[in-house]
Amino acid sequence: MLEDLLDTWQAHNAINVKLLESLPEGGLEAVSVSGGMTVAQQFGHMHTVRIRWIEGSEPKLTEASQHFKRDEVIGLETLQTALNDSASIVETFLKHRYESGKKVQGFPSSLTAFVGYLISHESHHRGQMVLALKQTGLKPDKELLMGLWQGWWARAESKSGEA
Repeated sequence: MLEDLLDTWQAHNAINVKLLESLPEGGLEAVSVSGGMTVAQQFGHMHTVRIRWIEGSEPKLTEASQHFKRDEVIGLETLQTALNDSASIVETFLKHRYESGKKVQGFPSSLTAFVGYLISHESHHRGQMVLALKQTGLKPDKELLMGLWQGWWARAESKSGEA
């Protein structure tokens, strides 16, 4: 069970990182025509939400973690580092919670549901980011968009030795 949770989380984070690293020139600054956060700010928000959830249960894990303000201007390298760092912190946190049997402070359900919540939240923002890119004429290429989904299959195949 824990291995499946961690694998699912890692696959999800890899998709986020792939999108971030594949953004076209100017993509970090893209904003939906309806307004809201830039693509960079949405990635920063995803990182900060991860950290804030964990702080409630295990603040020592997040002591060195950066928080981004909603309107902060954030660069690519900073986002790459932050997403990878917070993904590792989430993994450590999941291991601790699973092994101890403790719930996530403030979350009403199971550890599996918590992972589902994080993935749902971040997938929502990923969809908003892709929409913002399309609306501003920075449409990601079809290969990238398909690759975001194919990441799940490639990961499963490599784990099973089929790739």
